[in-house]
Amino acid sequence: MATSKRYHVISVNENLTGKLAEALTTLGYSVSGSDETNWQPDKITRDLAGVIVGIRASKDNPEVVKAQQLGLKVYTVPEFVYDFSQDKQRLVVVGSKGRNIIASIIVHVLADQKREFDYMIHTAPHQQAQVALSDAPLIVVEAGDNPSSSLYHTPSFIKYKHHIGVISMIDWQSSAKNLSEDDYMRQFDLFADATPKGGILVYGEMDKVATVLCNKERPDVTYVPFKTHASTTEGGRDFLIGNHKERIPLGLTGKQNLQYISGALEALKKIGITQDQFYKSIATLEASYPTA
Repeated sequence: MATSKRYHVISVNENLTGKLAEALTTLGYSVSGSDETNWQPDKITRDLAGVIVGIRASKDNPEVVKAQQLGLKVYTVPEFVYDFSQDKQRLVVVGSKGRNIIASIIVHVLADQKREFDYMIHTAPHQQAQVALSDAPLIVVEAGDNPSSSLYHTPSFIKYKHHIGVISMIDWQSSAKNLSEDDYMRQFDLFADATPKGGILVYGEMDKVATVLCNKERPDVTYVPFKTHASTTEGGRDFLIGNHKERIPLGLTGKQNLQYISGALEALKKIGITQDQFYKSIATLEASYPTA
């Protein structure tokens, strides 16, 4: 990261950029911001460490234009998060459905296990985006498939440069349909192709598209499939069935959520969380997610 402690956020009124600005302020950075109601090019000065651009900022935005004229670094949110986390292990969750649930489960378990980590959740159920940044060695990102800004057309999830990628469920019908079905599917192929040597791809084996993508040969990439987690229902309450056939009380219901739980478990195992630790923490997860 740059040595200057000042950043400017364009479209700071957006959910994610606003939360990112708050996280940087908490870290001690000085952060200014503007939105479409009052663009302020005078705030773009040479002493800025960089300018962070929201999704709605256009190429001819006067603040973007001035930043480029001054030779300042202009980041999309994913580019900034990557730059900030270059020395961290990056776990990125993508998919048309369920990515927010998988990412939120991962964050819950890590927090419950007192692990040091950063996170960025775009679409947490029933709440605002969540961003936490620090000097922790790991960051968990729930990444959307939309372009990172109007300045670029590549999907935002490519720009995080993951070490561990989790693909929840790919469904063009659930997308915003701003791309053809073939182009939409191709984005996830690009995500899988971006997995580095020694990287890991966790995917739902019940998802035909993800399975096809993860049957493609990629040098030194480890594929980890997940399926529906074993469960039972007793007395009107759902339970996971654990390692030793024990029953773990469950706040989430629905077959797809059982798949997402399994995906979160497989990802967490790759960053040092044991199954016993997972089951201990998942039992404390509140039923705040929509039934899938």
